[in-house]
Amino acid sequence: IHRDNNKVEIRDKEWGKSFDETTIQHGLCEFFSARDKELKEVLEKALKELETIKHFFETQTSFQFFASSLLFVYEGDVTLPINLKIIMIDFSHAFFSNGNRDEGYLFGIQNLERFLQDMLKNC
Repeated sequence: IHRDNNKVEIRDKEWGKSFDETTIQHGLCEFFSARDKELKEVLEKALKELETIKHFFETQTSFQFFASSLLFVYEGDVTLPINLKIIMIDFSHAFFSNGNRDEGYLFGIQNLERFLQDMLKNC
């Protein structure tokens, strides 16, 4: 996590696992803190990228994903474009779904979308 003093703080996956549905907002705020002055723009870009992924899961009926992750990447240097990307990773537990939507993945995306929208309202 980039700080104003040009220092980088490292967070590991245990830090990420420490959050639950009642505290995830704190983790998201810390993650997006590198572009505090442009937080609204960063969140809007994240919601747009997330919408694309959500649309895919609303329409695809071939696979179910368990323990998959979304990797959020954006430029922390304020002198460069934000260049936010969200990439699906960790496909070791993907299974054929026999024509059913992956409602669990959609549920997770909708919750993440809600958390980001709540942050956006508070910008």
